[in-house]
Amino acid sequence: MKNHHLLTKVLCLLVMVFACVTCLAACNDNADTPSVSTTQTTTTTPPPSASALTLVAGGEAKVSVVYNTADNSFAIDSAKELGAALGELCTVDVPVVAEPSGNESIEILVGKTGCEESDKAMSELAPNSYSITVSGNKIIVVSNNIYLYEDAIDELLGAVAVSDGEMTLAANYANKSASYPVVSLAADKKSEYTIVYENEGTEVRDQALLLKDAFASAGITINV
Repeated sequence: MKNHHLLTKVLCLLVMVFACVTCLAACNDNADTPSVSTTQTTTTTPPPSASALTLVAGGEAKVSVVYNTADNSFAIDSAKELGAALGELCTVDVPVVAEPSGNESIEILVGKTGCEESDKAMSELAPNSYSITVSGNKIIVVSNNIYLYEDAIDELLGAVAVSDGEMTLAANYANKSASYPVVSLAADKKSEYTIVYENEGTEVRDQALLLKDAFASAGITINV
């Protein structure tokens, strides 16, 4: 999960340029210098869950990971990777499914699952951020930046406790959210950028090419 961690955070910042450039071209024609926020903010709130959630017990998974086949590939892949990683921690098979159970079973909802809990969490996201919230027996993982799902999954994996073959998410787990810097600049300041990446396979290059195509529509050249 962390192989491309640094690159994905850098790509996060670049993605937001595309979101800001059109607005700033109209509203900030006279800007003299770029404006960059450099502080990542992380917030916590008390969890609504009153007791620990048992994810694995007795050599059996008590939790399933849910995704939506209509969601973006980053959310889908993150859900599958999360299920595999949780299973490895306790040597069990954690189901990863495309349909929520609709009952009170413990589920980790990743991305736009179509469930009410996912919709609510998504609507409350700050710009360029992810969040992990707990509501009853549901653990909700959402992000409005596809490149931040890795961060969210890593955060959740670091929060579970494993002891004697049992995996739990503590009752005092605080809901987590993280907002990353948004880079903004006057549209006329620079029109060409270069992305340099290590040759670690096609996944990294594919992400860079996606950025190149996205920025092209705003008249910005990305050299990969």
